[in-house]
Amino acid sequence: WGHGKLALEYLFAKGRLNVSHRTNFTRYYATPETVLPEEVLEAPPLSKEEGIDDLTVSAMRGLGVATEADIAQYWRMKRADVRPSLARLVASGHLEPVDVDGWRSPAWLLPGLSIPHRIAARALLTPFDPVVWAPRDRSERIHGFDYTIEIYVPEEKRVFGYYVYPFLLGDRIVGRVDLKSDRSTGRLLARATWIEDHADPAHVAPHLAAELHDMAGWLGMDEVEVGRKGNLADEVRRVV
Repeated sequence: WGHGKLALEYLFAKGRLNVSHRTNFTRYYATPETVLPEEVLEAPPLSKEEGIDDLTVSAMRGLGVATEADIAQYWRMKRADVRPSLARLVASGHLEPVDVDGWRSPAWLLPGLSIPHRIAARALLTPFDPVVWAPRDRSERIHGFDYTIEIYVPEEKRVFGYYVYPFLLGDRIVGRVDLKSDRSTGRLLARATWIEDHADPAHVAPHLAAELHDMAGWLGMDEVEVGRKGNLADEVRRVV
């Protein structure tokens, strides 16, 4: 970052600037008066404890059930701040402590949380989705899915690819795809496709092919091209 970007990020962190919108990964900054509603601007400032409590509850809405480490990582908070926040929120009835089978650490959830008996999900998850993002062992605890972002791994040491999207089907992560959008040719490239050991290739492949076409349409790509790398590549190439 240059000096200008550092100054903008500092002012953003201090609350003296806000982000009005983004285009791709580019932030557009503005003063709070032009972005925030009047009731927010006129509200009294939160104490540190109130701010931590709000961030903890916000993290729980995104995580569903979580350990202290999960919550701290969600908003990059210090565990020393999260620990007393959890105690306060339990005492006030905003959180409930729970034990999760197979988890060595205690966990918490929001009271009255609705847990569906079945989830009809189908999604390619970005490497930074809370389902798989740090702490790394969370996806292992919940999905039995060992995931490492390999963007910063030297090419010769990568196992699955450069920018790998986990594939969620139902309530399980069943595969992963190394994706790249080639805007010069209008193609979405699935450079490598992999299936997890517990999943059925014949069941997963058509769902993954459909999701790849959905993503291509969302990105404005004209077609999907599936490479030959990966233990699911042949199945997906037949149905894409």
